[in-house]
Amino acid sequence: MNVDALVNARCRQFERESGVHVSPSARGLLADLLKAVLDDPHPSWDASPQERRLFVIGFLTNGLDPFLARMRADLPQHRSEFTTYDLIHFVAEHLASLCPFNKPGDQPVAGDAIQVYR
Repeated sequence: MNVDALVNARCRQFERESGVHVSPSARGLLADLLKAVLDDPHPSWDASPQERRLFVIGFLTNGLDPFLARMRADLPQHRSEFTTYDLIHFVAEHLASLCPFNKPGDQPVAGDAIQVYR
């Protein structure tokens, strides 16, 4: 799975539909975050490698558009580009609601975490 190519393709589609540009660096960071789910997971995540792979595939297929739409809703009206720092600020502000994996002692994620982006 080429995460970079899939992120770029989905971002180009989002740009055409929304008129909001996603900077190349923001695309790269987004792809790196998704690749880290696969290759550098948090040690307390309660998710197998297969579950993490299913999450990334599901996010790229069905979750990236709603994610970018949520970011767009937070973007000031006069702005028409997401930068790397827009992505960092958005993820930092919404991290608890974005993390799809339970950790020991956490309340279960609403619904099956892996199903969230299918």
